[in-house]
Amino acid sequence: MSDITKVICQEQTIIDKLESKYPTIKQLFDEKPDQTLAKLKSAGALYTKVFKQTLTVNHSSNEDSIKAWDDYLPAIESYLASICNKMSLKDPRDGTEYNLYEHLRPARKVLAEEIQKQHYNIYDYWPEVGESQESDVELYINGAYKSGNNFYIIWSCIGWIKVKDYVSTSNNYNASFEGKPDIKLVIFNFEKLQMLETAAKKNYKKALKSLGSAKSLEWDEF
Repeated sequence: MSDITKVICQEQTIIDKLESKYPTIKQLFDEKPDQTLAKLKSAGALYTKVFKQTLTVNHSSNEDSIKAWDDYLPAIESYLASICNKMSLKDPRDGTEYNLYEHLRPARKVLAEEIQKQHYNIYDYWPEVGESQESDVELYINGAYKSGNNFYIIWSCIGWIKVKDYVSTSNNYNASFEGKPDIKLVIFNFEKLQMLETAAKKNYKKALKSLGSAKSLEWDEF
């Protein structure tokens, strides 16, 4: 089983999101995982991006404590945006390259808010001047959404980060986090995936049988 197939078939957060909207495609993955993956790729219905990303944000402020905390969320969002701006993918059929910055905006907004919320849930208050506080925070978050006309995006972020607050002087507040959670993206061509789901649902036996063929079938040949 390929690494990409394992993500789709063994990552529960990805499975749940796929099954909720495309149950027939998920059933094909259950029965013939690698063949289903190959089918979706040959049909131009699947793009994948799986990676591990070290996340590190150090936010310092010389404002008051409330302002310092309010600015922490935009600092996280800006950091995640810089990562997304470097990410792109190519259409497996025609080589068209897509920058993922705008497409990942909803995901990074949710992730940034979750990191800030988790941080705040542990530490309601800043430490005393000259002191620090730190703790490990577990992230377990995922989502799925349609982006533009092209993409249906399923994502998850699972793992641990270390959050820390430090107050060096009466008007210098530092909030930070660092970690290397697993961030996984599975990106589909929305229109083609929907067509595959409809075709496979209409004649599941034929769809399943077609996956055993050595011929690279187009999506409309189910």
